[in-house]
Amino acid sequence: MKAGMIALGALLAVGQVWAEQVRIETEDTVILLEATKDRDVGWLYWGSKENVPSSLGWQGPLLSAFGGWAERDPALRVTHADGVLTTELVLEKTERMALDANRERTVLTLRDKLYPMQVAVTFTAYKKENVITQSVTLTHQEPGDITVHAMASSAPSFPEGDWWLTSFQNRFLDRWPNEMHLFEERLMPGTKRIANYRSTRSAYFENPSMLLSKGPAEEANGEVYGMALAWTGNWQLDFAMRTGRELEVKAGMAELGADYRLPPNKPYVSPEAILAYSAEGKGRISRNLHDYARNYVLVGGLKPNPILLNSWEGVYFTFDEKKIKEMIKDAAEMGLELFVLDDGWFGNGENARDGANAGLGDWQVNAKKLPCGIQGLADYAKAQGIRFGLWIEPEMVNPKSELAKKHPDWVVKSGARDIPQGRNQWLLDLTNPAVQDFVVQTFDDIMKSAPGISYIKWDANRTVANVGSTYLPKDRQANFWYDYARGLYSAYARIREKYPDLEIQVCASGGGRVDYGALAYHNEFWTSDNTSAIRRIYIQWGTSHFYPAKAMAAHFSRSAVGNPLNVPFPASFRLHVALSGRFGFELQPSHLTPQERKVAEAGIKAAKEYIRDIVQFGDLYRLHSPYLRDGYAALSYVTKDKTQALVFAYSLDTAYDKEPLALRLAGLDPNRSYKVEEVLTPDGRKPLPCSGQSHTGKALMRDGLTLPITKLYDSCLLRLRAEP
Repeated sequence: MKAGMIALGALLAVGQVWAEQVRIETEDTVILLEATKDRDVGWLYWGSKENVPSSLGWQGPLLSAFGGWAERDPALRVTHADGVLTTELVLEKTERMALDANRERTVLTLRDKLYPMQVAVTFTAYKKENVITQSVTLTHQEPGDITVHAMASSAPSFPEGDWWLTSFQNRFLDRWPNEMHLFEERLMPGTKRIANYRSTRSAYFENPSMLLSKGPAEEANGEVYGMALAWTGNWQLDFAMRTGRELEVKAGMAELGADYRLPPNKPYVSPEAILAYSAEGKGRISRNLHDYARNYVLVGGLKPNPILLNSWEGVYFTFDEKKIKEMIKDAAEMGLELFVLDDGWFGNGENARDGANAGLGDWQVNAKKLPCGIQGLADYAKAQGIRFGLWIEPEMVNPKSELAKKHPDWVVKSGARDIPQGRNQWLLDLTNPAVQDFVVQTFDDIMKSAPGISYIKWDANRTVANVGSTYLPKDRQANFWYDYARGLYSAYARIREKYPDLEIQVCASGGGRVDYGALAYHNEFWTSDNTSAIRRIYIQWGTSHFYPAKAMAAHFSRSAVGNPLNVPFPASFRLHVALSGRFGFELQPSHLTPQERKVAEAGIKAAKEYIRDIVQFGDLYRLHSPYLRDGYAALSYVTKDKTQALVFAYSLDTAYDKEPLALRLAGLDPNRSYKVEEVLTPDGRKPLPCSGQSHTGKALMRDGLTLPITKLYDSCLLRLRAEP
């Protein structure tokens, strides 16, 4: 393969029509596209390379445009500069480029038959990861602006089938968020839409990801298609089922109120759609996406993430220098690696950040609370042998701040209408380059004032309301949704260019920015503000379908949310749940009982020795779903060389006739023998009978293990090591 783009010109006979067939392929999967003799381009097939049907039929257009018979909701709809509503696209050229030994890019350039408008559809195949990304770029040379009403990132068509959708949405329980809960439903004729119209919190209520399968998606069997959008803004996923049960999917930026005025020669670029297919159930899709995320998306994706203590649930806004230094000292003595000071450290006088109603925008350290300053705390942490991190929320401003008084024109607002407050704050207008500069400068000023900072938690605690921009012209107000997201990415990119090695966590009221667009600039994400162990089992289970454990912050806390029997969660139960993600703590160490501290310190020691590497870089196998509602959940991580594994199992409720959990393992080498050892055994319980036994991988996967963890909130962590 030569470097650079080369044309694809292979002509193949499909039925009686000569056509150009384009292959986008990974090691195991392939997308087949066809260009007819009339240069229309469409989907032929997406699936396994080994099972391509001998006879292929046209499934639907690559990118349907509004025009012709207009019988479907189009993937692309524009109004041309002369007011014409219709578009007809034909293939102009197809090019392919090898990016490296593992990645290959294919670009199909379409053009309108009558207007000087080009649409480039770009596929990038990640061969080993079996992931394909797709995006669309529109440019034109018309004599004035065109209006882009809709432009999907990807719009595949699927043949007739009993199609089921798996989506991930926030299920508020106990007045607390529960992001990424799993919902399964059979698609029926008509159109199903899942969408986000909140912009800044792109994934808080609905995550931009989904699975499609014929019948409910199974973990280890059957064909499953996965798709996620890399977009920190408004988005929509549409599923249009025809009466013949053919399925048309459309994924991209949300169309509501987003008619984009596009001048000549300016590219309009869709988010990337991330596509994955598996013939071996949804578990294979998850493992492929986790590899893709670690290898190509996450900052520092191949480095272990630290074990940290975040101050929020320990002290909230109520702290002083003495209390924070005590927390840092306790964290260091427990063996933690990083302390993160959360909200409440800035603002002075009447704008002091003693609650959520003041201070945002005025990023000066609170001299009354912290006379030693942030660098003083960082120096103290270093002296204790621990790193220091800090919380910020630079996209927001409190009305009660100097910034709001100085720059009211920087606030998102709709003309003379009231500016709604969320968490007592307003949103800064990132469509404005001056605001982007402010955000970048704020970040830089904080880092320069305290060079000892090695970790940042970036939060975003409100959504867009009464949208409008004093920066955008009056005839381009609808450009806000796209330009805000691009402005955010621009600020992220500039910060990353200057601080490439700084660890940054993305947060938005919890999991509000768990999307692949934001993750490209961050090391990890805050999964949810709900740290309850019982709730986190469900939250982390859903999150794991698309996002890797390495990035999924999971904290040991003292939260009792979701405990219907008012029975305390045992320390070991909370520990086992937190260890199954990016392990950390969310509490005041001085509030720990001696028994809790003993459990926590044992977990920290084991995490450093072996648990962290297996969880963060191993292959995930979801073994027993909490959504079965039989009182159990279990998952495992297996190292790439299959020499070690960890098995986490949880008892979620109790019943007088509850049977022990019969658990078949997965992902092991069938020809190896494994020593099974229960580690971090709960206090007051003997190790499980299987601890100390040896079994072949074949037996563990065929016959499994019997785990008598029937009591309420019992749990276990098994360590498996291959024997010589």
